[in-house]
This record gives sequence, C-alpha cells and structure tokens, in this order.
Amino acid sequence: MTHGKPAEIRDVLTVVDLAGRRPAAAHAIDLAAQTGAHLTGLVPVFDYLTPSVIGGGIPASVLADIRASAEQPAREAMKAFETMASAAGISFEAARFDGGEGEFEELAARARLCDVAIVGQEDPERPEGDRRAVIETLLFSAGAPTLVVPYIAGGQHRGAKIAVAWDGGRPAGRSVRGAMPFLKAAESVSVIVVDDGSRFVGEPGADLALFLARHGLSVTILRVPPVERDVAAAMLNVVSDEGFDMLVMGAYGHSRFRQFVLGGTTRDMLEMMTVPVLMAH
Repeated sequence: MTHGKPAEIRDVLTVVDLAGRRPAAAHAIDLAAQTGAHLTGLVPVFDYLTPSVIGGGIPASVLADIRASAEQPAREAMKAFETMASAAGISFEAARFDGGEGEFEELAARARLCDVAIVGQEDPERPEGDRRAVIETLLFSAGAPTLVVPYIAGGQHRGAKIAVAWDGGRPAGRSVRGAMPFLKAAESVSVIVVDDGSRFVGEPGADLALFLARHGLSVTILRVPPVERDVAAAMLNVVSDEGFDMLVMGAYGHSRFRQFVLGGTTRDMLEMMTVPVLMAH
C-alpha cells in the first residue's frame, strides 16, 4: 500500500475556534492544501439572545452590548482564519453561523454538502459555547463524516497509519465509507476489534478486511480486550502502542426531546482522544 493524498476530498468544512491555536482550522487548511480541496471556515456567534430575552424589557443599549460582546470574538476568529488560509494559498471562504440556542441549523445545512467536516475537541481550559452540541449537529443533523481534532494536536494532517475501530454496527460501517479517501491514501490500515462480548457474524473483523480488500487495501486485524470494561480506553491504548495517526469509528447515540444523547464509548472518546478521530453516524 502506497501512501498518497486523499484525492477524493474536494470540499472541506471546518468550525473555527474563537481563540487559541485553532488546531482544527490549521488541520483543515493543511488537508485542503494537500488535496486541492475548497475549504469553508464557519465561525460561531454565541449571543444567546432568544426572542423572550429580546422582548423582555431589556434596554436596547444593553442588548446592543450583548451582541457586540458576542460578535467581537467571531470577527477576530474569522480574520485569523482568513489570514491562515490566505497564507496557505488555498481556495477558501469564511462565514458565521448562529450558535445562540444550541440548534445550529445553519451549520447543519452547510455541512450536509461536504466531504468531511473538521472540528476541534473541547479544550477544558478554553471552553466556548457548547462544543459537544456542535459535534452532535455535524454527526446527527448533518450526517457528515466528522474529523474531531484533539486540542493538543499540531496543525498538520497525517494519515499514513490509520486504525479502524470495528464492531459490525451501522455507524461503524458508515464511518468506514466516509473515511475511504483517507484509507486509500494510507500506508497501512489496521482493524481494531475490542472483544467485549459482542456477537459478530463469522470471524470478527474478517468482513471488513474483505470489503477493504475489494478496494485494493490490505489490513491487519488487532483483537484486544477491554480495559476494565472500558472500550474507549482499550482502543486508545492500541492507538498509542502502535503509533497510529488517525482513528476511524462509528458515532453512537440517539435523539431525545430534540436533543442528542451520545453513547458511552463515543462520549468517552470525545473526552479522552489523543489523535484525530473520524466519526460518522
């Protein structure tokens, strides 16, 4: 298998952090530079001004101050993104989206037509808005393959050595299909099967290995036990021990009263991830 560029990636979307090093935006810019893809940078505006607040007798001057305090970091983030993207010489555009009420309809609409959405993991020292809701919107409302970049990451896209977490479920299958451009460009692909008692049809991981073989990929299957019944910890141990650049896995969850509830392993991975993780639901 020869390492190359994920050439089928033509349209990338990234959610731009309001402050800090912005590793997700840097990662997206590097991926766009490698592939020649067009990049859309979306900046959230967290003003939290609901209609009830606006009509609640609050003086107009106070409302204006609230809006201004929300729009200022968005303007600064957009300027920073445009500077970074211009320096890389890529095709790009930048826009804002409303993040006030946590539903992110504008974000979902834009993300439904992209090859991959890239967003940063929540930085516990620099929280902003509701990052988990942003990620859930990309996964569940937009249905986009979503690459989550750790807040400790550098700004380069590396995908020479990729691991796929496989449990035979529908989200895992969708994540593999969404990650196919990256898998085809990798030097090596491994399938991680966590032996947590789940039932598989046939030999665990063999079905995925056959599917990938038909796409010209050869894979190694790694069967590992859970760490004290913790599937996410088991996967991250393998990722660290084997030196993988990227992990592909299904995102599990369901909607409840118009809100999304993430599955335990998905939630744990978003908190503990050490390498970029491509998820799909």
